[in-house]
Amino acid sequence: MATAANMKPEISTVSLSSDNSTIAVKFNEPVYTATGATTALVVNDFALSITGGTATLSSATPSSISISGNTYTLGLPLSGTPNGNEILTVSPSSDSEIYDASNNAASATQMRNTVYLYDKTPPKIVKTSVKYNETVNVTFDEPVFGSNSMGVTQTSDFAFAISGGTATLSSNTPSSISTQNSGKNGTGYNGSGASGPIYGLAMSISGTANGKEKFSVSPAANSIYDIAGNVASTTQAGGVDSLSKESILPAGTLEFNTSEARDASVVHLHDSLYVVAYAGLSGDGFLQTFTVSADGKRVAKISEIEHDQSDGWNNSLVKADDNTVVLAYRGQSGDGFIKTFDISADGKTFTQLYDLEHNSSGGYYNSLIKVDSDTYALAYRGADSDGFISTFTIDSDGNITAVNSLEHVEHGTEIIDDNHLVHVDSDTYALAYSIQNNSGY
Repeated sequence: MATAANMKPEISTVSLSSDNSTIAVKFNEPVYTATGATTALVVNDFALSITGGTATLSSATPSSISISGNTYTLGLPLSGTPNGNEILTVSPSSDSEIYDASNNAASATQMRNTVYLYDKTPPKIVKTSVKYNETVNVTFDEPVFGSNSMGVTQTSDFAFAISGGTATLSSNTPSSISTQNSGKNGTGYNGSGASGPIYGLAMSISGTANGKEKFSVSPAANSIYDIAGNVASTTQAGGVDSLSKESILPAGTLEFNTSEARDASVVHLHDSLYVVAYAGLSGDGFLQTFTVSADGKRVAKISEIEHDQSDGWNNSLVKADDNTVVLAYRGQSGDGFIKTFDISADGKTFTQLYDLEHNSSGGYYNSLIKVDSDTYALAYRGADSDGFISTFTIDSDGNITAVNSLEHVEHGTEIIDDNHLVHVDSDTYALAYSIQNNSGY
């Protein structure tokens, strides 16, 4: 029968200091390091162990001991920084190390002798991915907050930097912030998996990236915290990625006609001004001007005219000078037309200068190029669906004259489709086209 005189002493509670430096072990009665109840406990009477987490013990023996009644505060010889997943166990070092006043030895196996270490590992960025030089996705290794009281993260909690290359940052702070993995508002963490939130941060780049830019994102000082209140460092090894070399990148878009727009041909006139020719509603011929910002991200319509109320198909538009364009197209009854237009410097005003019906038998699949200062060559499908090349001169007033010596040069007897004429050198030109059996030439 168990009595107070023969019951073994036991650990009743353990309590960890907030900095993980000591653990207070309380016994249910006074204990001693030997029988006779005269000698106080020493560090060798205890054994420490850790499982899980990232921190370890440099020794299984406590580094110090202090005594207050039945409570023994032991120094913890930790190595590394705890992440909160460590389970610390403290026990008598053997079944014959700790005794009560009745000389009963405490068992080395105890039931109330474990505790989790406090998380002291700051949150860190584990992945950074720049998207189209416009946004950066930043992944943390755990849930994070904008304050040590679980506040919502803000754009001001992050800082950008660029080194190398040719592009620079318009701002060192994100212009917007969003969570990318359907998590709790302000944290972006959905509570599942080992990873933390993914933030989408909008970035603003000045200049054209050549792909040699090293882009870095980091938490601003004393701005981002984990749930344990650990503040993220402003230096993050995982917060680095490269910008993309800007050749063809998604940029701005403009729906320039919401009803119909086919057979479009566009040219750059000057600075940010562009012109597009197309077949709009009912196939009528239209010209429209629009501006494109230097970074290509903003496109805006300026003005528009309907230059042909019958037809405006198979458009091929070229620039004559900074305020003049030349347009070859298929008009009424399928005939071939060439027109010249003057466009004001601000793109708001169109003036038709000249209109030439160069072929009354057909003007399909046009490809117009500028040969020299006043000479133009046009490949198209004309009479009997044959292929033709014609040349024209256009003077400084926009007047068009067909050059008789090369008028309607027939270059095929099949049904011609899809002409594409290019200038090779001073007097050589190349023409690619197809015929209706899908052969290419």
